[in-house]
Amino acid sequence: ELARCNGVADRIQIKGACTSETLALELLSGRTPLLLVDIEGGEIALLDPGRLPALRNCPMLIELHEDQHPAADILRARFFDSHDITERWTRPRTWRDLPPLLRAVARLTGSRRLVNAMSEARPKPMRWFHCVPRSTPAA
Repeated sequence: ELARCNGVADRIQIKGACTSETLALELLSGRTPLLLVDIEGGEIALLDPGRLPALRNCPMLIELHEDQHPAADILRARFFDSHDITERWTRPRTWRDLPPLLRAVARLTGSRRLVNAMSEARPKPMRWFHCVPRSTPAA
């Protein structure tokens, strides 16, 4: 719905489960998709350019889940030669993050629920990698 409202619905594909096999098929399609990867700890298993070499040409935004594995170290090593990697951290949301109308409603009602909902009840800040390939494949 949000993509439709922003006029980009024709440029977004939402599909079922993403496995190495289904991702490989997408990467062989001739398009270079932007991968938005928020897969709750599955990023190490899925994002392996040794198994999927086309990942070396893909721009990616990856949420890192490091509760059980050093995902940042592993992914940085895997994409060190092919991507410029910028590390981003989430921050707690504040009233200023709400659109003005919602901010006014929240203040009038004394509700903190909107601000709390925006923070997704995360116990700590989350780290993301913004990975931009250094070169693009020849056309």
